[in-house]
Amino acid sequence: MIQTQLLLTKTHAGTELTRDEFLEAEFDPQWRYERTHGRLVVMPPPEFGHHVAAMTLRDHLGAYRLAHHDTVEFVFQESHSVVDDETDRIPDIAVYLKSQQEVPEFPFRVPDLVFEVVSAGWASMKRDYEEKRDEYERLGVREYVIVDRFDHRLTVLTLSNGHYVESWLGPKDAYTSPLLPGLFIPLTGVI
Repeated sequence: MIQTQLLLTKTHAGTELTRDEFLEAEFDPQWRYERTHGRLVVMPPPEFGHHVAAMTLRDHLGAYRLAHHDTVEFVFQESHSVVDDETDRIPDIAVYLKSQQEVPEFPFRVPDLVFEVVSAGWASMKRDYEEKRDEYERLGVREYVIVDRFDHRLTVLTLSNGHYVESWLGPKDAYTSPLLPGLFIPLTGVI
């Protein structure tokens, strides 16, 4: 018997999927996909401003990785992260620090830092500011950065005693992180 691969499109939003079905599916590349509460979430493709903000951050983080290869192992754009049995996220940017301990294989390895660039619309804002905040905190992401080009604000959530402590930066500020000593990203043009 020949098995056909599941092809998912925007019309499949809300469809129940197991993790294996999600991992093995083909996707219409015009859309972006995640799985929450066992159901497929379909998001519109990022607009130009989203790409520019993500590219700028990725370029700085990639340059930092090259200069600090003893600190940063990976900087991935749109990599797969397992939150729990029912939820799979695709962070805009995920940073994985080098570890002296054994770490789970991907997609079960928890990123140390996650950057999400907010897209237009209420659903995107709710997803990034509420849903992903709760999920990444529960997962143990050490720093979650929300890049909001609409409010011209960078929200930095730093994990402390199992809960996020929130701080904000504006367009005239620069992003730094204690997890990445020496990193300096000017936010002009990003937010």
